[in-house]
Amino acid sequence: MAVLDLEAELATILDKWLPTNEKYLGASARRLAEQWVSFSKTTDTDSDSFAMPLVVAWLTDPTPRIALGALLPEASTREPGSVHMRVCADAGGVVELPGRGQFAGNGDEEEVLVRWLDRDRVLVQRSGQRTDTEVALQSRPVIPGTRSVLAQGAHPLLRRFYGLGESGSSVVETVAPSRAHAEHVVEAYSLIARAVPVFHRYLANAVRRVTVHRAGTLNSFATPAAHGAIFLAAQDDEIDVGFAEDIVHQGGHVLCTTLTVDRGVFFATDPSVPFSSVTGAPSDPRSLYDVFHGLFTGAAMILLLDRLLNLDELSARQRSEAIGRLALIATRSASDLANLCQPDFFTDEGMYLLAFCRNALAEAATSRRLELRGIDLSNQPYAFSYTAFASQNPAYSA
Repeated sequence: MAVLDLEAELATILDKWLPTNEKYLGASARRLAEQWVSFSKTTDTDSDSFAMPLVVAWLTDPTPRIALGALLPEASTREPGSVHMRVCADAGGVVELPGRGQFAGNGDEEEVLVRWLDRDRVLVQRSGQRTDTEVALQSRPVIPGTRSVLAQGAHPLLRRFYGLGESGSSVVETVAPSRAHAEHVVEAYSLIARAVPVFHRYLANAVRRVTVHRAGTLNSFATPAAHGAIFLAAQDDEIDVGFAEDIVHQGGHVLCTTLTVDRGVFFATDPSVPFSSVTGAPSDPRSLYDVFHGLFTGAAMILLLDRLLNLDELSARQRSEAIGRLALIATRSASDLANLCQPDFFTDEGMYLLAFCRNALAEAATSRRLELRGIDLSNQPYAFSYTAFASQNPAYSA
């Protein structure tokens, strides 16, 4: 298979379904939002604002502490006589106003009232004050070449996804890791752009928020309840190759969720059927859809890592980590592909997507067969550990 075939297959799949489904999700979010805020007739129903992670997180939160109007600058509140909007600082003490900017609060989760003054300024009323203070907004940090905010800590609307309840019993650190790894995240996007430009193009639009948390308590994840956000777990010594794979992994979840809004497009059977009914392994909790979704993200990671290894500028450490990560995800994907690829389960569209997954694995396994031979993954946890890889495979360590 020619080098460019996989990129062309990926573009064919995503171009066919993403634009329509993104419009559907945006329109659905707007209809929900109109229960609390109103919009002028000229407001674009396909506006990106409606499907932004913080808006989706608000709509899926039973008790949001923030006014929805503060997340939608083009909206007007439906509350009679309401002028101020309640907002809340993130874990780093920053108050975000999407579409406008941000300003520094006095501390973690401080609640304040704001009202719009103009595009770059707001009036802020803090607890215990009766008068407003004019505050100039600063730009939110955005990853170059993308539409993604590089968050400085856990936003109040997103804390629940870390298991951070009102009691604060679970502690997941986000502020220090987000700041410490900001440059690695930026460089990871650059690696993706150089290795698989077509994938960078889709991720740059679909992923709208990146937050980094310290690994150990919680793995990386993405959730439809904050669609467009990705949450990356990082060790203190994490490097850009690991972030690149993780961005493609979690960003792939965002893309696949949008891609499969109508699961009937891809499935000829009930996608909620337990995968264990196919494998005979009762301990596997996944559904057919879960495995299908995972194979897509796995193929995206395989494609990225294989293409990264073609880059001449990689350091010895970067190459070592890339080959270790490729070995791990290829091993997992091979088993699932062997069990899932049954024509009775899928439509032609579903089989086409699975063909992309098979082709990505086959090409990488063929082109990297000498590099992958003899790698020992027996000590790997679920999330790849370079320390464990290097200790078990000293010939590959750098």
